[in-house]
Amino acid sequence: KKYNELFADSGSMPGMQAQKYNRLMAEGLSQNENVSVTALSAVPINRSNYKKMFFSAEDEVVGNILYKYIPVINLPVIKNFSLIFNAKRLCKKLLKNKPRASVICDILSLSASYGALKAAKAKKRKNVGIITDLPDFLKNSGNKTYRRLYDTAISLCKSYVLMTEQMNKKINPHGKPYRVIEG
Repeated sequence: KKYNELFADSGSMPGMQAQKYNRLMAEGLSQNENVSVTALSAVPINRSNYKKMFFSAEDEVVGNILYKYIPVINLPVIKNFSLIFNAKRLCKKLLKNKPRASVICDILSLSASYGALKAAKAKKRKNVGIITDLPDFLKNSGNKTYRRLYDTAISLCKSYVLMTEQMNKKINPHGKPYRVIEG
């Protein structure tokens, strides 16, 4: 809903594949009995598709899911640091009084995942990294800083959801629990 609202009139609409995949995953989880889903969403904005310097939005409930939009400073590089900081802050706040809560992250949404995984580690909570593609094949894979951040985020995961068995061989050298699902 927020995605369509933000980008309906934009000349530069970001790809919807990741948004749709993550929405469907959250909807599927929310259909389970005694499961409450809160989604921290890093809206895919940048200076070309969102002209304002600051982004924040009110929480919204769609179906059984509470969406919390991570506030961000919309400037190159600073955006990534603000996403990490705010994702960690919001995730810690959400985990504070919910001892059975777990964290599930889309690892390719690096800044938000990195912050949320750091919060999960600080609160000693279970976490799962969903990895739909190898970071090696992303456009910023040649950047050593991004590569280290991806490697750190992946190593912070206690278990994985992967698309193929071959991904497990590359991502999971320490034999952590994992599941392969169809993409």
